[in-house]
Amino acid sequence: MATIPLSICILTYNRVERVTNCVKRIVSECKSDEIEILVGDNASSDGTEEAIAKIKDARLRYYKNKSNLGIAGNLLKIVKEAKGDFIYIHWDDDLMELSVIPWLLETIKKNPSLNQILGRIEESSGRTYWSCKNICENCGDKLIKPSFKSWKMLFFSYSHGGARILRKASINLNYAKNFLESIISPYMHQVLAIHPVLTGDTLCTSKTLYYYKGSLSESAGHFIKGKPYWDASAKVNQLKDKLKIYNDIINEVALRNTALKNFTEAQLSDFRKTLFDKQRKHTAESLINLLFSSFSSFLEALPRVLKSRDISRSYTFWKHLLKKFFMAIGYRILVKIKSVNILKTALREPEKNLPAK
Repeated sequence: MATIPLSICILTYNRVERVTNCVKRIVSECKSDEIEILVGDNASSDGTEEAIAKIKDARLRYYKNKSNLGIAGNLLKIVKEAKGDFIYIHWDDDLMELSVIPWLLETIKKNPSLNQILGRIEESSGRTYWSCKNICENCGDKLIKPSFKSWKMLFFSYSHGGARILRKASINLNYAKNFLESIISPYMHQVLAIHPVLTGDTLCTSKTLYYYKGSLSESAGHFIKGKPYWDASAKVNQLKDKLKIYNDIINEVALRNTALKNFTEAQLSDFRKTLFDKQRKHTAESLINLLFSSFSSFLEALPRVLKSRDISRSYTFWKHLLKKFFMAIGYRILVKIKSVNILKTALREPEKNLPAK
């Protein structure tokens, strides 16, 4: 069997209409025989299997999990099932920019050292989606070599799973399985990208690769350790767990990687501090948001966060926590003053309309 350069991996669960439209669009508009379209069904019960079976195309493959494996489990399964040199992660509620497929195929063939392609994700409003904004603005059209500098720039900066294009051979699935039961598992696409970034080149392009059509509310049905994915307290725990993963990655992955053997301990230390401080700031901000949205959840999350010495002993964390606290208090005072002024103005208005005595 001839090598397939690109596997378009579509993950779905109980969204038969969306995934069917998604597959039909790719089948009808892309005629290349150098792609496969793989649908990973996470045990849907809404007729997805029957609907996909009606689409006749030799490039289309479908499998259905016996039980719901969760977002991360289904992602690891579809990566394992894919036959392409590169995998293109695709959520069923978003859209690919199909006109770039010939360019992707050509780019893959011409760059044997390439492990990852990242590009622009566009919202329905036409704006650049926030999760790839930094990459688009700071990297432009660049081929980025593996280094601490590139890892520092790319790591957890492109957070949307869709439109992440990775060389399958560079992915370490055994390593990724360690995080299946972790609260960080919704970010499995970023865990999958760790080894590709460290062992090969990343191409950042200004081309639009993908259109974001989903919503956070639709993601809320996915639970991690009993907590909805977008629950505020779950988000605090996700940030806390990232610190553990950073330590793991830096100590066990980076130091064993021959591509990075020429980098000094000082560079490693600076890299660690940059990553950790970023997460400490995010954790402080999330805690303050939790304080004002759900005090009981804040009381539940705070002890867990403070158990992490990487957080509780950090000057950066406490400084940012106090800064965000006083900013939140100030904002609420301003809103209250404005509300009182509006009320006073409204109460005066009837007096102006009374007839003169």
